[in-house]
Order: sequence, then structure tokens, then C-alpha cells
Amino acid sequence: HQSVVPALAVAARDGNAFVREASREGLGRTGGARAVTLLRVARKDDVLQVRQAACRALVKLRAPGSGSCGAADKGR
Repeated sequence: HQSVVPALAVAARDGNAFVREASREGLGRTGGARAVTLLRVARKDDVLQVRQAACRALVKLRAPGSGSCGAADKGR
């Protein structure tokens, strides 16, 4: 699974919010330290749905600090 993380990291920087959101979902399924780092960065995305996808993935991975994801649902 870790072999897809580089591709998901590229997708995480895509200009299309739908692609960024899908990358967060993929990172949540993949797991690992690099995925968690990318998901934490994604919590600052300009698009609410991308931030929410990142938080859902962090909660799914039970990443430390994922309990603070509630703020992502309220906007920036």
C-alpha cells in the first residue's frame, strides 16, 4: 500500500478540489507516517470538503491529534 503514497502526495497538490479530496480518502486507506503528515497539512486546505476528508481519514487512522478535527467542519 505504501507504494501509492507518492502518487497520492502529487494528487494532494492538484488544483482540482475533487482530486485533492480523493487523495485524502486514499491516504486514509493507506496509512503510515507520510500519509498522516500529508493529511495534517490538508487540514489547512481552502476547501471545506478537502479539510473534512482529511479529518475523516485522520480519525479512521486514529492519528494522534485527530480529535481536534472538529474545527475543520466549521470553516477556516
